[in-house]
Amino acid sequence: MAKSKLSNDNIEQNIKKILDSQEKLFTMVQRLEENSMSQLKSEQESNKDQLEKLRAERDDALKKVEEKENELKVANATHEETKKALEDAKLTKEQTENELKAANAAHEETKKALEDAKLTKEQTENELKAANAAHEETKKALEDAKLTKEQTENELKAANAAHEETKKALEDAKLTKEQTENELKAANAAHEETKKALEDAKLTKEQTENELKAANAAKGKTENDLKVAETTILSLNAERDKLQVELNKLQTEYDILKKAHDEEQKIRQPYSEAFKLFQELPPEMRENMRGILRGENVNQFIFVGMQEENIGRLWDFCANEAKRKSEHTEKLSRIFWFLFEKCQQQLHDTPIYEKAAIAVGDKFDEDFSTRDGDSAPLGKISKIWLYGYNRCIGNKVVKKSIVHVDKD
Repeated sequence: MAKSKLSNDNIEQNIKKILDSQEKLFTMVQRLEENSMSQLKSEQESNKDQLEKLRAERDDALKKVEEKENELKVANATHEETKKALEDAKLTKEQTENELKAANAAHEETKKALEDAKLTKEQTENELKAANAAHEETKKALEDAKLTKEQTENELKAANAAHEETKKALEDAKLTKEQTENELKAANAAHEETKKALEDAKLTKEQTENELKAANAAKGKTENDLKVAETTILSLNAERDKLQVELNKLQTEYDILKKAHDEEQKIRQPYSEAFKLFQELPPEMRENMRGILRGENVNQFIFVGMQEENIGRLWDFCANEAKRKSEHTEKLSRIFWFLFEKCQQQLHDTPIYEKAAIAVGDKFDEDFSTRDGDSAPLGKISKIWLYGYNRCIGNKVVKKSIVHVDKD
C-alpha cells in the first residue's frame, strides 16, 4: 500500500514537472511567436515599402524612357525634315546657279548685241557722213561740172534717196540701241535678283546646316539619355529581383510560422472557449476559485486547470454551487468537463476516470447519486445538476452525481 502511494506521489511529481514544462513551453512559444510575427511583419512591411519604392522608380524611369523615345522620334522627324529641306535647298541652289548662268549668258549676249548695235551706229554714222560728203561732192561736182539739169536732178534724187535711207538706217539703229539698253537693264535687274536669290539660298543652306547640326546634337543627347535610362532600368530590375527573392524567402518563413500559429490556435481554441466561460463568471466567484483556477491568461488557465489534484477540488466547488442551484452551475459544469476530458487525454495513455452513466428517468440510487435539498427521498431522477465520475477500472464511484429526484 505504501509502495502504491509512493508510486502515485512520483507520478504526481512527474505530472507536475510535465505541466511546469508545458507552461514554460507555452510561454516560450507564445513569446517566440509574438517576436517572430512582429519581426516578420516589420520586415514584410519594410520590404513591401522598398519594393513599392523601386516599382515607383522603375515606372518613373520607364516613363522617362518613353518621353526620351518620343523626343527621339520628334528629333528624327525634325532631322528628316531638315535633310529634306537641305536637299530642297541644294536643288534650289542648283536651279538658281543654272538660272544665274543663263542670266549671265543672256547678259553677255545682250552686251554683245549692244556692242554690235554701237558698232552698227558708228558704221551708220560713218556712212551718213560719207553720204553727206558724197552729197557735198555731188553738189560741188554738179556745180563744177555743170552737168545737165536732168543728170543733176537724177543724181540729186539718188543722193536724196540715199540720204533718206541713211537717215532711216540711223533711226533704226537708234531704236535698236534703246531696245538693247532696255534689254540690258532688264538683264541686269534679273541678274541682281538671281544674285539675291543665290545669297538667300546660301543663307538658307547655312541655317539648314546649323539646324541639322543642332538636330544631330539633340539626337545624340537623346540617345545617350536613353542608354542611361536603360542602364537604370536594368539596375532597378536587378534590385527588384533581389528584393523579390528576399520577399519570397520571408513569405515562406511567414507561411511556416503562420501554419504553426494556426495549428496551435486550432489546438488552443477549445481552451480559449473554456477560458471565456470562466471569465464570464462573477469576479467574486472567480476570486473564490483562485486556489483551483486562475484566469489572468489562457496559458495560466490551462496550466492550473490541468493539474489532476485540482480536478477533484474543481468538482467539489461546482457541486457546492449546484446544491445551491446557482445560475452559473451550467457554465461551471461545462468548464469542469472540458478540463476533465483534456486532463485525461494529456496525462494518461488510457483514461483513468469516466463520466457517470446516469440519465433523467433513471431510478435514484444513493450509491451513485446525491439528492439536492428539496428532492423526494425516493423516486426517479428528473434533473441532473452535475454529473459525477468513476474510476474506469472497477467502476468505483469517485464523485457522486448531484440530481433532483421526484417521487414516483
